[in-house]
Amino acid sequence: MRILTNVVMVCLISVFSIFAVDAAYGGVSNSCVKCHLTLKNKGNALINLNAHNWKDSIHRKAGVECQACHGGNPSKPTKAEAHIGVLKPGNPKSMVYYKNIPSTCGKCHIGEFQSFKQSYHYKHLEEIGNGPNCITCHGAMATHILHPDNIANTCKNCHNYRLAIDPSVPKKAEMMLLMLSEGRLLINRYADDYKTGHTAEPASFRKADKNFNKAIRSWHSFDFDKTTSYILNMYDDLKEIK
Repeated sequence: MRILTNVVMVCLISVFSIFAVDAAYGGVSNSCVKCHLTLKNKGNALINLNAHNWKDSIHRKAGVECQACHGGNPSKPTKAEAHIGVLKPGNPKSMVYYKNIPSTCGKCHIGEFQSFKQSYHYKHLEEIGNGPNCITCHGAMATHILHPDNIANTCKNCHNYRLAIDPSVPKKAEMMLLMLSEGRLLINRYADDYKTGHTAEPASFRKADKNFNKAIRSWHSFDFDKTTSYILNMYDDLKEIK
């Protein structure tokens, strides 16, 4: 009887320990994150920060976990087993190597990746080995979407008079993103009106929505003229709605 009681107590302690760990880390079940959140010494500060950033990111909400981008197996019990397939970011074979990041992100963001492949940025990255990639604008773990108020500063890192790389780009990018932001507001407002009024979306609105989505994808090619044409087509479509 005493042996059975001890076994039950051990099991209960294990269960409560698991719940305590999950509660401490916001319900995170991924063992990569749980381990990396505890690495707080100076040499692991960035790893710890990345784990915290992922924990509060849109990727976590979408169910995209560490192994999707870094490799490895979070179901394995030991560090050595869990890290099989994980390569350092400086390794050209790593999925998070600087040049490989677009194709890694492109596994999910297919349309954006195909559009980015048409850009000079992508060609420069492939041929020269440097240049912007996805994380330049969106960050890594705590991903974000640039706002018209701050995109110019990001572009100015390369597009400036000092480097003599078309310094007119930052202002053009700011205006382009402002048009996209206004376009999104319009599309969302029309969509909300149809939902509130319980009315079917007219063909003109569906065309407008399609052109807006084309503009979003085209934006990732940094072809401002092409993106502008999609936005103007969207406005024309919305004008047809009575």
